[in-house]
Amino acid sequence: MFNSITIKYDKQSHTLGNIVECLLFYDSVCLIIDNRTDLPTLWSKIGIEGLERLMDYGLHLYVATNMPGCGGINGKSEDVYLVSAFSYSMRQRVSEVAVKDFYGVETLDAVQQKIANHYFDIFEEFTIPEHVRDAVHDDIYTYYVHKEILQSQLREINSPISMFDPRNKYEFKRLDQGFVFDTNIRTGELEEQAHALGFHDMCFRHASLLNKMTSLYGVMEFAAQKDSSLSVTPAESLIISCKQKNIISRYTQEVQQIADFEKYEVSEFADIAKAIDDGGKTIDEIIELLDSAQEFKQWKSSLPNESDFLLEYREALQANLPWVQRLSGKIVRFIISSGIGAIPFVGTVAGPIVSGFDTFVVDKWQHGLWKPAQFVNGSLKKFTEIMEEV
Repeated sequence: MFNSITIKYDKQSHTLGNIVECLLFYDSVCLIIDNRTDLPTLWSKIGIEGLERLMDYGLHLYVATNMPGCGGINGKSEDVYLVSAFSYSMRQRVSEVAVKDFYGVETLDAVQQKIANHYFDIFEEFTIPEHVRDAVHDDIYTYYVHKEILQSQLREINSPISMFDPRNKYEFKRLDQGFVFDTNIRTGELEEQAHALGFHDMCFRHASLLNKMTSLYGVMEFAAQKDSSLSVTPAESLIISCKQKNIISRYTQEVQQIADFEKYEVSEFADIAKAIDDGGKTIDEIIELLDSAQEFKQWKSSLPNESDFLLEYREALQANLPWVQRLSGKIVRFIISSGIGAIPFVGTVAGPIVSGFDTFVVDKWQHGLWKPAQFVNGSLKKFTEIMEEV
């Protein structure tokens, strides 16, 4: 219990008392610092040596080594969203700036430089991964998570504005490079209203919102890797809550799509999990199935996230294929076993091919052009048909 907690430090939400309280109960307290004023604030409460002494009781200091940024592309009018990575010396720069701010000087003397160097040595790095930026892009272009976040924030400040009213525009239009943003909502006024109500870090402007989402997604991944609880500000918790709800909602939808696909395209009477759990499949059979699914998974990965998987599969099945290739595995097995014999694009089918139809003949039909039906009507149906035929 109380093994680890990650604190995305905010000087207005996390006091020294909060940190010490966490040290009392948690074995490990990971304090992420991403603002130049964070360290001077802590030092002013406990002293430079005092903060380091807390490290003997489970405190770990992390410095953000890159920062999200939203800005224009080469003077163009459209905005581009990106994560700008600082150099490896970020820890050194943070420690030096913090010492300068603490002492109120522009140049460090020998003693002050020694302090900065020492904190550089004890800092650990927190880096926002590149794929976190991609996740934010997916969330704004495909899942519209930003609208859920904005709506949650609007409820907190008792605003009557609805993000789902088509008259209220808050749109990201993807370009080959970057995006164009358009809104008719007075986002600056909303931020001022939120700040007046005590939500000092609530974001309505698109650039600040995207930066906040990126930073928090990175912190969420960090905490998950540490198997750690996460402490953030109330406004940040709204963003995390919306992200988590979106993940759960997407999972529910994906599970249903997989279930529908298995029912209508694989077997009406059994699913893949049941074939394994109830059908006595060996590990060799399972590995063989997974090996044969590689091209199928590559095809699946090429589909848009918002698409209907069953519909995409059926369209791929029907697209530009000879009529015989549109038949299900069961029908073609019937044709062959009934002695009809020659099939267009294959020729006369000999006996040995009948037994290995699903893994051999379809490949011949495709002439090297792989289609998802090859895996589904082949290895996948073969894997589940034991239960179907019982």
